[in-house]
Amino acid sequence: MVGSLRRLVAEMGGELRGGDADAPILGIVPPDEAQGGDLTLYVDGRYREDMSSTRAVAVVTDRAHAGAVVESGRVAWVVDDPGAAVARLVDLLCPDVTDLPPPLELARLRVFPLAQRESLPTVDEILVDPAAPPPPVTRAAIARLKMRSNRGRNPGTAMSACTL
Repeated sequence: MVGSLRRLVAEMGGELRGGDADAPILGIVPPDEAQGGDLTLYVDGRYREDMSSTRAVAVVTDRAHAGAVVESGRVAWVVDDPGAAVARLVDLLCPDVTDLPPPLELARLRVFPLAQRESLPTVDEILVDPAAPPPPVTRAAIARLKMRSNRGRNPGTAMSACTL
Protein backbone atom coordinates (compact mmCIF):
# COMPACT_ATOMS: atom_id res chain seq x y z
CA MET A 1 0.00 0.00 0.00
CA VAL A 2 1.32 3.44 -0.90
CA GLY A 3 -1.06 5.36 1.33
CA SER A 4 -4.41 6.96 0.96
CA LEU A 5 -5.97 8.51 -2.08
CA ARG A 6 -5.96 11.82 -0.19
CA ARG A 7 -2.16 11.61 0.23
CA LEU A 8 -1.58 10.93 -3.46
CA VAL A 9 -3.83 13.82 -4.50
CA ALA A 10 -2.06 16.15 -2.05
CA GLU A 11 1.27 15.15 -3.59
CA MET A 12 0.23 15.24 -7.24
CA GLY A 13 -2.59 17.78 -7.39
CA GLY A 14 -6.14 17.66 -8.65
CA GLU A 15 -9.38 17.37 -6.74
CA LEU A 16 -11.47 14.51 -5.39
CA ARG A 17 -15.22 14.18 -5.93
CA GLY A 18 -17.41 11.69 -4.10
CA GLY A 19 -16.51 8.64 -2.04
CA ASP A 20 -13.82 7.99 0.53
CA ALA A 21 -10.71 10.15 0.16
CA ASP A 22 -8.96 8.06 2.84
CA ALA A 23 -9.29 4.81 0.88
CA PRO A 24 -6.01 2.87 0.73
CA ILE A 25 -4.46 2.60 -2.73
CA LEU A 26 -2.88 -0.71 -3.70
CA GLY A 27 -2.36 -0.46 -7.45
CA ILE A 28 -3.17 1.21 -10.76
CA VAL A 29 -4.65 -0.89 -13.56
CA PRO A 30 -7.08 -0.76 -16.51
CA PRO A 31 -10.79 -0.62 -15.50
CA ASP A 32 -11.57 -4.23 -16.42
CA GLU A 33 -8.68 -5.55 -14.28
CA ALA A 34 -9.26 -3.36 -11.20
CA GLN A 35 -9.79 -4.83 -7.75
CA GLY A 36 -10.62 -3.09 -4.49
CA GLY A 37 -7.89 -0.61 -3.65
CA ASP A 38 -6.88 -0.02 -7.29
CA LEU A 39 -6.92 3.21 -9.27
CA THR A 40 -7.87 3.29 -12.94
CA LEU A 41 -8.15 5.82 -15.78
CA TYR A 42 -11.29 7.07 -17.58
CA VAL A 43 -11.14 9.72 -20.30
CA ASP A 44 -13.16 8.31 -23.17
CA GLY A 45 -16.96 8.25 -23.14
CA ARG A 46 -16.95 5.03 -25.16
CA TYR A 47 -15.96 3.15 -22.00
CA ARG A 48 -18.69 4.57 -19.77
CA GLU A 49 -20.11 1.08 -19.18
CA ASP A 50 -16.75 0.04 -17.70
CA MET A 51 -17.30 2.54 -14.90
CA SER A 52 -20.37 0.66 -13.68
CA SER A 53 -18.55 -2.68 -13.57
CA THR A 54 -15.03 -1.72 -12.47
CA ARG A 55 -14.01 -2.59 -8.94
CA ALA A 56 -11.54 0.31 -8.77
CA VAL A 57 -11.86 2.43 -5.65
CA ALA A 58 -11.05 5.62 -7.58
CA VAL A 59 -10.74 6.80 -11.16
CA VAL A 60 -8.34 9.40 -12.56
CA THR A 61 -10.38 11.47 -15.01
CA ASP A 62 -10.98 14.91 -16.47
CA ARG A 63 -13.76 17.39 -15.66
CA ALA A 64 -15.86 16.26 -18.62
CA HIS A 65 -16.12 12.69 -17.30
CA ALA A 66 -16.07 13.26 -13.54
CA GLY A 67 -19.87 13.18 -13.25
CA ALA A 68 -20.10 9.74 -14.87
CA VAL A 69 -17.43 8.42 -12.51
CA VAL A 70 -19.21 9.73 -9.40
CA GLU A 71 -22.56 8.39 -10.71
CA SER A 72 -20.95 4.95 -10.96
CA GLY A 73 -20.17 5.06 -7.22
CA ARG A 74 -16.45 5.61 -7.62
CA VAL A 75 -14.27 8.45 -6.37
CA ALA A 76 -13.32 10.80 -9.21
CA TRP A 77 -9.77 12.15 -9.05
CA VAL A 78 -10.17 15.11 -11.40
CA VAL A 79 -7.08 16.45 -13.17
CA ASP A 80 -6.49 18.58 -16.28
CA ASP A 81 -4.61 15.83 -18.19
CA PRO A 82 -5.52 12.35 -16.92
CA GLY A 83 -3.11 10.51 -19.25
CA ALA A 84 -0.16 12.60 -18.08
CA ALA A 85 -1.28 12.25 -14.46
CA VAL A 86 -1.40 8.46 -14.71
CA ALA A 87 2.01 8.36 -16.40
CA ARG A 88 3.42 10.55 -13.62
CA LEU A 89 1.70 8.42 -10.99
CA VAL A 90 3.15 5.23 -12.46
CA ASP A 91 6.60 6.83 -12.51
CA LEU A 92 6.15 7.99 -8.92
CA LEU A 93 4.93 4.66 -7.63
CA CYS A 94 7.01 2.43 -9.88
CA PRO A 95 10.53 3.81 -9.84
CA ASP A 96 13.03 2.42 -12.29
CA VAL A 97 14.23 -0.99 -11.29
CA THR A 98 17.84 -0.96 -10.14
CA ASP A 99 18.33 -4.65 -9.50
CA LEU A 100 18.24 -5.76 -13.14
CA PRO A 101 20.53 -8.54 -14.31
CA PRO A 102 23.76 -7.44 -16.01
CA PRO A 103 23.51 -6.71 -19.73
CA LEU A 104 24.08 -9.47 -22.23
CA GLU A 105 27.74 -10.03 -23.01
CA LEU A 106 27.83 -9.96 -26.78
CA ALA A 107 31.15 -11.84 -26.88
CA ARG A 108 29.36 -14.85 -25.38
CA LEU A 109 26.52 -14.73 -27.93
CA ARG A 110 26.42 -17.72 -30.29
CA VAL A 111 24.52 -17.65 -33.54
CA PHE A 112 23.37 -21.02 -34.85
CA PRO A 113 22.76 -21.91 -38.50
CA LEU A 114 19.12 -21.56 -39.49
CA ALA A 115 18.61 -25.34 -39.69
CA GLN A 116 19.59 -25.71 -36.00
CA ARG A 117 17.40 -22.92 -34.64
CA GLU A 118 14.20 -23.68 -32.74
CA SER A 119 12.51 -20.50 -33.92
CA LEU A 120 12.47 -20.09 -37.67
CA PRO A 121 10.98 -16.70 -38.59
CA THR A 122 11.83 -15.49 -42.04
CA VAL A 123 13.24 -12.05 -42.72
CA ASP A 124 9.97 -11.05 -44.41
CA GLU A 125 8.06 -11.85 -41.19
CA ILE A 126 10.17 -9.65 -38.94
CA LEU A 127 11.51 -6.99 -41.31
CA VAL A 128 10.64 -3.40 -40.39
CA ASP A 129 11.03 -0.58 -42.87
CA PRO A 130 13.30 1.98 -41.15
CA ALA A 131 11.80 4.76 -43.25
CA ALA A 132 8.26 3.99 -42.06
CA PRO A 133 6.92 6.23 -39.31
CA PRO A 134 6.65 4.52 -35.94
CA PRO A 135 3.19 3.85 -34.56
CA PRO A 136 1.87 6.60 -32.27
CA VAL A 137 2.81 6.27 -28.61
CA THR A 138 1.14 8.34 -25.91
CA ARG A 139 2.08 8.76 -22.27
CA ALA A 140 -1.20 7.07 -21.36
CA ALA A 141 -0.30 4.06 -23.56
CA ILE A 142 3.07 3.77 -21.84
CA ALA A 143 1.36 3.92 -18.44
CA ARG A 144 -1.09 1.17 -19.49
CA LEU A 145 1.81 -1.03 -20.62
CA LYS A 146 3.60 -0.49 -17.31
CA MET A 147 0.42 -1.30 -15.41
CA ARG A 148 -0.32 -4.44 -17.38
CA SER A 149 3.28 -5.68 -17.34
CA ASN A 150 3.20 -5.75 -13.55
CA ARG A 151 -0.16 -7.50 -13.16
CA GLY A 152 0.31 -11.14 -12.25
CA ARG A 153 4.07 -10.97 -11.72
CA ASN A 154 5.63 -12.96 -8.92
CA PRO A 155 6.87 -11.03 -5.90
CA GLY A 156 10.62 -10.68 -5.99
CA THR A 157 10.88 -10.38 -9.76
CA ALA A 158 12.24 -7.23 -11.35
CA MET A 159 8.78 -5.95 -12.24
CA SER A 160 7.50 -6.39 -8.68
CA ALA A 161 9.12 -3.00 -7.99
CA CYS A 162 5.96 -1.57 -9.55
CA THR A 163 3.67 -3.34 -7.11
CA LEU A 164 1.91 -0.65 -5.19
